[in-house]
Amino acid sequence: MSARRSMLAPLALLAACAAERPAAAGPAPVSRDGLALTIRPDSSAPVVLVDDTTSEGFDYVRHEYAGRLAGTSFHVVALSHYEGSGWLLVHARTGRRVGVDARPVVSPDGARLATASMDLVAEFDPTRLAVLRLDGDSAVVEWSHEPGRWGPSDVRWVGADTLAFVAHHVGPGDPEPVRRSAGLVVRAGGRWRLALPADTGGVRRP
Repeated sequence: MSARRSMLAPLALLAACAAERPAAAGPAPVSRDGLALTIRPDSSAPVVLVDDTTSEGFDYVRHEYAGRLAGTSFHVVALSHYEGSGWLLVHARTGRRVGVDARPVVSPDGARLATASMDLVAEFDPTRLAVLRLDGDSAVVEWSHEPGRWGPSDVRWVGADTLAFVAHHVGPGDPEPVRRSAGLVVRAGGRWRLALPADTGGVRRP
């Protein structure tokens, strides 16, 4: 074998190995550096959420990454305030942010989200049941209800047009729940309505 051929053989081997080696991975889609939580959408600038743990009141906030919302294109971020909490959806492609009351539950057909939030005692968080329609990189409130004498929890989809949940009822003059009952929200004729429990003092939107 000539000297030239002996020199080319290792170079060819290195080139073959390089071709088989996977390309270097880019930045992780979600990362944390100190107080900053960074989410990198597929086709837009990074979304940087910075904790503020020095303020009191509404400005105090901590961001905790809570994974992807299964069956959707959203990341989920849990927010902790000085008093109360919240949730944020970040679209994985555009980075658009949508605030919601609680971690959403996705409908069986993947077209809607449901949330149930309850804070009957301190009222730092809303006491509200909501249905949101997925619309591209956003989620639009299609229906919501703020009960008068009960709060919702454990919401789940029974079908694409039916929601079941647990209603926690309070007694007269007492914000602490005293009993529970089954709740039901149904969609018929293109409109959502509260089927159970009856609540004449609640606020419905729309």
